[in-house]
Amino acid sequence: MLESFVPRAAADLATANMHAIVFSCTSAAALLGKSGEERFVEELEESGGAPVISTNEAISRVLVRYGDARVAVVTPYIEELNVAIAGTLTERGVSVRSIVGMSLDDNVSIGRVRPDEIVAFVEQHADPSEFDVLFVSCTNLRGMESRETLEDRLERPVVTSNSAALTIALEVLEGSADVIPLRNC
Repeated sequence: MLESFVPRAAADLATANMHAIVFSCTSAAALLGKSGEERFVEELEESGGAPVISTNEAISRVLVRYGDARVAVVTPYIEELNVAIAGTLTERGVSVRSIVGMSLDDNVSIGRVRPDEIVAFVEQHADPSEFDVLFVSCTNLRGMESRETLEDRLERPVVTSNSAALTIALEVLEGSADVIPLRNC
């Protein structure tokens, strides 16, 4: 998928003169490792003609804003992917205290997990006394929809793959001279 489809999609996006492109796949990028993902992003920037925001880089940039916070990670993934996710976060300076996954191994099943199921899974598997920030991984998981409920119940900040990517994308766009500031829209 990464070698065959993503570069072509970036080249297609170049025809629209994009201000930014988000490479939005937490697990695939984690499997590349930090240096592999950096090379991949450089290639996408060349193909797409715009800055590329990697979801994993965005996640780490947002999480390190919490300082030395202890981070608990919840994923829809199988153990092999959890190891890669924890590894890439640690490599980027995030203090991963725990990681637990739902053991799902296909995108369709991940996309079908309802927000209330995410909340129930977190409440069953994450002890708020053991972490300062919760990270809900996967751009296909409906984590943003469960974020507010989780923050209320856990009394901890919650970062999701999509919320981090959106945060950094908005910052990139706000810094672009030829983009109308979003607050003026």
